[in-house]
Amino acid sequence: MLINATMIRDSLSLIGLEINNSTCELLLINHIDINKPQTSKLFQDQFPSLSIPDPIHWQLLRSPLYLKAKINVLDSITENLELVQPHQAFFILKNCLSIPQLISVG
Repeated sequence: MLINATMIRDSLSLIGLEINNSTCELLLINHIDINKPQTSKLFQDQFPSLSIPDPIHWQLLRSPLYLKAKINVLDSITENLELVQPHQAFFILKNCLSIPQLISVG
């Protein structure tokens, strides 16, 4: 993968373009924890300002890829909503939490 990334970077530089490293992220998927530091160092040597986020923070088009964390957040929200009156809870869900998919009318 590193060879492909450097080849793309070098090919782009031939035509006067460059990769903005500060906006690039490296997602280590199905990677053994022992090799993670070595892999990270290899990529950061070639792309110095590359970021390597934790899997909990992975996003694709601003949608979280780590759903377990989102489910935990939604569970805590619904538990707390049980403490207020139903009309107020519905209003909070509908207007404040930006999760309209939870409010589907059958």
